[in-house]
Formats: sequence, C-alpha cells, structure tokens
Amino acid sequence: MDFRADLYPIGFIASFLFSFRFILQWIESESKGFSIVNRSFWYLSIGGNTALCLHAFIQIQYPLCLLQSLNAILAWRNLNLRSEKKTSFSKVIFILIITAFLITLAYIIQSYLSLGYIDWIRTPRTPWQKNAAQPLSIWWHILGFIGLSIFALRFWIQWWDAEKNNAIIPNERFWQTSLIGSCIALFYFVHMHDWVNIVGYGLGIIPYARNLILLQKKTK
Repeated sequence: MDFRADLYPIGFIASFLFSFRFILQWIESESKGFSIVNRSFWYLSIGGNTALCLHAFIQIQYPLCLLQSLNAILAWRNLNLRSEKKTSFSKVIFILIITAFLITLAYIIQSYLSLGYIDWIRTPRTPWQKNAAQPLSIWWHILGFIGLSIFALRFWIQWWDAEKNNAIIPNERFWQTSLIGSCIALFYFVHMHDWVNIVGYGLGIIPYARNLILLQKKTK
C-alpha cells in the first residue's frame, strides 16, 4: 500500500486538537457569557497546525501545508504578545518569510522525489481506499483555495488587531471569516473525500456560529 495511505491517520491528530481547543473555548465562553480565548487555545492551535502541516506535506497538498505552517507562527505570536520578552514585529515578519521559503523548498524536493515532477495538490490516499481517487478538476481546487484563503484570513486579521491594539482575544471578524471559510472549504473537502479535513472543518462550524452569537449578545 502507498505510504501516504499508511500515514493518513496522522491528520486525525490535528482534527482532534483543533476540535478540543474549540470545545474548551466554547465551554469557557458559555460559562462566562461572552466569547473568550485563553492560552490553551493557542497551544492547541500550534499542535494542530503542526500535525496538519505534516499531514499535508505527506499527502502532497502544498496550499494546506503552507497555510498551516504560517498559522502556527501566528498562534505562537499570540502567546508571545502576552510575554514580557516580546519579539519585535520585524523579526516575526522575517520568521514568516523564512518559514514560507523553507516549506516551499522542502515541498518541491519531496514532490519531485516522490512523483518525479512537481504537483501542488493531490487527492489524499486513505487506508480504506482500494484504488486511487480520481483527481479533481482545476475549478474544484480554485473553490477550495478560495475557502482556505478566507479561512486563513481570520488569523491574519486577528494578528493585525493584536499588533495594533494588543487585542489578543479574537473579534467578530475572526469568527465571521472562520464560519464562511470553513463552509466553503468543507464543501471542497467533501467532494475530495478527505475525511481529515471534513472532520476538522465540519466540527468547527457550530462553535464559530455560537461565538458570533455570544459577541452580539455582549454588544447589545
């Protein structure tokens, strides 16, 4: 069997970590009566980002691999902003650029050694799959890229707010982009039959919607 299929379950570790972070965040928000994010949210985010980055690297899915590696840096930055020895903004930008370069280089080498050519995104192989799934058309990948971009935008919006206003707790825009991006991405991954991302993006929809409701209640 293809080693990609054997290692596919690694992605479920990321789904578990992502789901667990929102369960904890949801429970605490419900108990407080408003949307709140504690340090455990960002630690679990780093773990989930790292696991999903590894999963995407193995499955040869460059956009997912790159986005998750950069999101891990942003999650770390949210923790860093709370520390006394805060890293400078310019250094964070440098770390993001270097990370993007190294991930891209590693991906190109891995794809070429595995396939003999560069393929930027492939349908994943699962242990229960007898035959390789049919590749999707470019239009499905464009739709998926749009969904993933909107979903990833939430952390860039939140990071900008954190740097500018020191507002580490995500605001309404964070949850709105999370909800919209996850719905589009979920539609894409259902068509791809990628159960790791179906679970990961699907389970987050309810907490995203609930956090929006809690924020609206607090505003009123």
